[in-house]
Amino acid sequence: MDIDVDYWTENTVRTDAEGRFSGTVTVNGEVPVQAVSRHADNHPYVLYGESEITRIGVRQVATRWTVQSPAGARTIDFGQQVAINATLERETPQGWVPFGGQSGGVIFEPSAGGQFASVGYFTTDEDGKIAFDHVPWETGSFLMASHSDDPFIASASANSAQVTVLRASVFTSFSADRAPDHSVHVEGAMDFPENRTPATIPVHIQYSPDGDQWVDLLTTEANWSGSGYAFSADIADTQDGFFRAHFESTGSFRAATSDAVKA
Repeated sequence: MDIDVDYWTENTVRTDAEGRFSGTVTVNGEVPVQAVSRHADNHPYVLYGESEITRIGVRQVATRWTVQSPAGARTIDFGQQVAINATLERETPQGWVPFGGQSGGVIFEPSAGGQFASVGYFTTDEDGKIAFDHVPWETGSFLMASHSDDPFIASASANSAQVTVLRASVFTSFSADRAPDHSVHVEGAMDFPENRTPATIPVHIQYSPDGDQWVDLLTTEANWSGSGYAFSADIADTQDGFFRAHFESTGSFRAATSDAVKA
């Protein structure tokens, strides 16, 4: 009788007078084990026979990641570097201990989906630690994952807290001029230095009688003018005071406010 492990013969044993047999095989992972009686020329009238498959499982040692940095959600400017520090541990009868010498990799996953970025591959040090620096190009989180060739060691993965990446937005000009009919004409322009712009650019025109407390008067939209993103508006029946333009922050861009102008 052959004892097959994962469909390969690992031991051959003989049946006793009652047709019983026993044998030992070594398994190195989750595998099917089966007894097979193969046809032999010296027993031409004995057909091939096989037992039902017995599946041998593996009890894996649990592993886990603890992320030290970035531990909490944070917001950075576009182009700013982020430090990634994490520790891999394994479970033992005495509790969780550092797990050195394990391989894996770190990627950056954008929150909006799409293409991830490879941060780097690693082997954990004797304290189970890894460390990388990366400049994310948009909002997302870091995923670290370890995998062992040893089937008795469980894989582990973990995501860091979200890193929000905001691009700059600036007002390059703003003016507010009083017309003879007492209305005020405002105009200006914006720029987005990191070569990416919002789908729409709402600009809030704000008024203050003293330059301290501001209220929104109207919202207009800035559009490409050849040298920047220009906007303009006419405001009727306004008292003397200060005017300015404000762009509210979005999930990808920082807020911006123009200089205040007295009209």
